[in-house]
Amino acid sequence: MAYIGKWGCFIHIPKTSGLWVKTVLKSDDDPGTHDGITHGLPINWNNYERIFAVVRDPADWLASVWAHLWRNGWDTYPRRVPWQSFVELIADYKSENFDEFIENVTTFRPGIVGWFFTVHTPPPVIAVRFGEDMYKYLTELGYDPLSVEPRNAGDNVPTLTEVHHRLIRKSEKYAYDKWKF
Repeated sequence: MAYIGKWGCFIHIPKTSGLWVKTVLKSDDDPGTHDGITHGLPINWNNYERIFAVVRDPADWLASVWAHLWRNGWDTYPRRVPWQSFVELIADYKSENFDEFIENVTTFRPGIVGWFFTVHTPPPVIAVRFGEDMYKYLTELGYDPLSVEPRNAGDNVPTLTEVHHRLIRKSEKYAYDKWKF
């Protein structure tokens, strides 16, 4: 969901700490609003001084997505555009086995994470890398990211192996090159 504040607009890409970022951005002097578009892009880019989204290392993101979809149900998860498009594109590769899921997604949908992040970060959206860059950016906006406790993604996020990283890095070369993870 796009979150609108006095500083501009935050585009929430699923599984990139979006709920935490929105909590950091919400303050007494700037309660902010939602534009009503869930995981979507604002209609009028010209209304905002600054627009940003957080992008995450593709390997970490896929592990979090897999865990989230298995925890909440692939078939019962609320369908939201463009999240729905992503889920539909990988639905044929769902598996209770994370290794099998990664092998299938990287083989049959190479570059899908880069595609999904690019959909959310067209110009003039600023893509901020998850982690230290995200903390620095929020501080530059005048917020204290350390004042809000990070949210836990869940307890079923798989541990990534070197094999996972190698497969995902090869499949997502564009994303790694573009955002320099």
